Amino acid sequence: DFLDSVVLFVADECHHSKADTWFKVLMSCHNAVYRAGLSGSIDPKDEITNQALNAVYGTIVAKATSKQMSDEGYTAHATVQMIPIDRPDDIGAISNKQWFDIYRKGIVENKYRNQIIVALAEKIAQKGHTVLIIATQLDHCDILHEMFSKDKVDSVVIDGQQSNDLRTKEREALAQGKVKIAIVTG
Repeated sequence: DFLDSVVLFVADECHHSKADTWFKVLMSCHNAVYRAGLSGSIDPKDEITNQALNAVYGTIVAKATSKQMSDEGYTAHATVQMIPIDRPDDIGAISNKQWFDIYRKGIVENKYRNQIIVALAEKIAQKGHTVLIIATQLDHCDILHEMFSKDKVDSVVIDGQQSNDLRTKEREALAQGKVKIAIVTG
């Protein structure tokens, strides 16, 4: 009954619509005469994704480049720099080889990697730029925040478990330039 009641849906990251669950749910919205899919990650050579998007949403009605979106203030201009991390070199020695344990040792608790993140963020913030660090685990946010605090560098952690008031306060500190480093869960 719920899916039959839907007359409009908007899907962000709609390139995931080719996934079986997404596709089945969206295609079950028979009365959804208005359908919008938003994505910045559609590979024009991926025929399966393009066929699924066409089936769910119809034809593309608007396109915008990253530059247009940035120039119009919808997205930030981002600079991505790839840095090889070769430590710790004993991850293969983790006895149970569970993904979570490997991720924790190689990412969350990787002191070498975290020191590089903090040093780069501090260097960029000193130049007057705002830095966004996206982590997937709250404890990683806390570890990085503590490292900035030890260096006497202001940073904020913004996550979904915080109250709306606190998140608003942290975002305002960033917008006003009081803080230059934000650590968020993604």
